[in-house]
Amino acid sequence: MQNFRPSPALVVSIVALVVACAGTATAASVLITSSSQVKAGSLNGSDIKNSSLTGLDIKNKSLRGGDLSDNTVTGRQIRADTITAEDLAPAVRNTLRGEGLTATEAVRRSGPEARPANVPATIGKLDLQPGTYLVLAKSTITADTTNFGLGELLRANKTGSAECVLEMAGEQDHARQAVITPGSVAPATLNMQFTRTVDAAAPVTLSCSVNDFQWRASDTSITAVKLSGTTRVDTTG
Repeated sequence: MQNFRPSPALVVSIVALVVACAGTATAASVLITSSSQVKAGSLNGSDIKNSSLTGLDIKNKSLRGGDLSDNTVTGRQIRADTITAEDLAPAVRNTLRGEGLTATEAVRRSGPEARPANVPATIGKLDLQPGTYLVLAKSTITADTTNFGLGELLRANKTGSAECVLEMAGEQDHARQAVITPGSVAPATLNMQFTRTVDAAAPVTLSCSVNDFQWRASDTSITAVKLSGTTRVDTTG
């Protein structure tokens, strides 16, 4: 007698008939009703209907970068205003903060007055946040004296020079110029500049002094222009 092997379709039909005849209790034991009935790692993407999972089905903070394929997340998948600068790497953050040039300026129209000779004084300051900057500064320095007679001609140091120093996080630029000579007082405007990248908040200071003569400052300004980046080349020879 030849063996009879039922077809898969017949097996499915018989199981369906048995379940229907047995009622809901048997059906519940056949259907998957909890995750405990599924072997770990047995389901894959082909077992899940497209677009059937939503954000509510995924545990918060359970996905990591390694769980996503490259180039699968675009701007459309990111909710507007949900990413801030603090979510970015420091280098990227500094670059983005420099996009679209912005400038900050500290101005002091007059003062300090009657500064003693040979004593440097801070005449301007500007606090800056992390980033890359072009820093420009200038000030007009005037020597305070009205004696242009014989006493001035006989004094040992007949010429007074102003020196100003612009400084930020260890970077300096110096400017020097005579402001008084025998028989004349010639106020001088000193200019300084440099580029600097800082990873933490830092002040920019401008200090000046005049040798052998009392002095005063006026029209002082420090301007910091924020850049997306800069290249510095030191040359010699």
